[in-house]
Amino acid sequence: MKSAFIHSVNQEYSSFMEKSDLEVWRKFKEGDNGAFVYIYRTYVNDLFQIGIQISGDEALIKDCIQDFFVELRERIFHLSDTDNIRLYLIKSFRRKTIKYIKKKNRFVGQDQIKESFFVELAADENIINAQFDKEQLQKLNSALAKMKKKDREIIYYYFYENFSYSEIAEVLGYDHVASARRSIYKALSRLRNIIMVFIAVCMLR
Repeated sequence: MKSAFIHSVNQEYSSFMEKSDLEVWRKFKEGDNGAFVYIYRTYVNDLFQIGIQISGDEALIKDCIQDFFVELRERIFHLSDTDNIRLYLIKSFRRKTIKYIKKKNRFVGQDQIKESFFVELAADENIINAQFDKEQLQKLNSALAKMKKKDREIIYYYFYENFSYSEIAEVLGYDHVASARRSIYKALSRLRNIIMVFIAVCMLR
């Protein structure tokens, strides 16, 4: 009996993989439990990774995710349509997480803000054009950690989430895509400057 139920759930889950985001979302808004399960299973890990970047407190983020999906179902008839479920959820969850942290009195100062969205580069990153040893990479990443939190968040979305300019603009609440493009360009320029200075220092040693 249990295996039959699991088979049914998996079959229902697979059926949504063939639908567009807009079709899945509308099914969810109609109260289709299968659509909800599909959305949860497909995107919960993405939301967890974003939450951890903001807070680092796994227990808090798990609680936040649970509350987020409960509220999502409660507001089902008030949700707007979307043809990009992942972007819609990340944008909403980012906002929810920040408010949730403040509500739980965990946003206790600037230290946590400065440490969020930690950008860590590896030796095989395309942006690095030199071979660094482990110690040098640690020093480089320490330097990157001193970048402004906003710059690190933009770089995180651009490199690690592969967001487009328009997607970054939507997540961060920019009125125009051009504004997001300029912010990305400036953040990447500062990142490259840090890397080039670090390379120059290494070469002098």
